[in-house]
Amino acid sequence: MKAALALLILYVGTFFMAMGDGQQGAAAGTEELAAAGQAARTAAVDPAKEADIRALLELAGFTEILKSAGERTSGEYTKKIRATVKDRTHAQELSAAFREKFKTHFSAAEMSGELVREYDRNFTAEEIQELLKFYSSPLGQKFGAEMPKMAEGMQRAVSARSESAARETWQALRAGNVELDGSRVRPYAACRKNFEEEVSRNVF
Repeated sequence: MKAALALLILYVGTFFMAMGDGQQGAAAGTEELAAAGQAARTAAVDPAKEADIRALLELAGFTEILKSAGERTSGEYTKKIRATVKDRTHAQELSAAFREKFKTHFSAAEMSGELVREYDRNFTAEEIQELLKFYSSPLGQKFGAEMPKMAEGMQRAVSARSESAARETWQALRAGNVELDGSRVRPYAACRKNFEEEVSRNVF
């Protein structure tokens, strides 16, 4: 049960981190996460237990997952920039600027600290030791090596299915609401223009 909870903490945290795709309410969500993170930082973690947890994160492949999640999210946004901004040179400049600015807002090391606090709250020092024993075993090492690829595959599958579900839902909604008829192109054009303006305003 505890092992399942360990994976749940990882998967849920990584999923929401990697799925930040500019949807409405993202700013509010960021503020809530920041507030939660600040509250969590008020509780100190025993140094010896923290060292064991960090060793566990490394053995289990969690550190690599956090790094990959940040790179994936940054990559998704730069793809949107290149698809939205018509001028190729300007798109490249914006993409490069976004990647650099993204690094100041997302830190894998900081997120690793958040995971440390989650494990500290949910697992005893003895349970962390048991998890370390598992991830130090041949099977545990294989699991840790495969975990980043498994997490990335899950993220791709969830993203693809959620986008498909959104399209299907929108089409069904339009079919029964004449006021939405013909809205397929106009909102996209408006969103494209707004996205380019938003990137230019916030990146430079």
